[in-house]
Amino acid sequence: MADDVWIYDFNSKQTEQITKTDASDIIPMWAGDKIYFISDRAEDKRFNVWSYDLKTKASKQVTTFKDFDVKFPSKGDKAIVFENGGWIYKLDLATEQVEKVRSRFTTIC
Repeated sequence: MADDVWIYDFNSKQTEQITKTDASDIIPMWAGDKIYFISDRAEDKRFNVWSYDLKTKASKQVTTFKDFDVKFPSKGDKAIVFENGGWIYKLDLATEQVEKVRSRFTTIC
């Protein structure tokens, strides 16, 4: 049984299932008129960031990582940060552009 994302309306006391696939849709994060989540629903079965538009009721794939799953997403005011392949990435919520976060620190081995 795969996980799905649901919305609960506190005023009407109604629930709405916004994802319904055989894939796992997990870790929903509400940002304005969109709900972001990670899903392994694409053909490659990798976890990537997806969004659900509350106005159009459409889901779309936001990131397209092929080698490693997106892990540990966390939403702030302007971005979602997550790990992929040992690197930290930032997804800008306004533009949906992704950039790798460069560390100011060096690793000492």
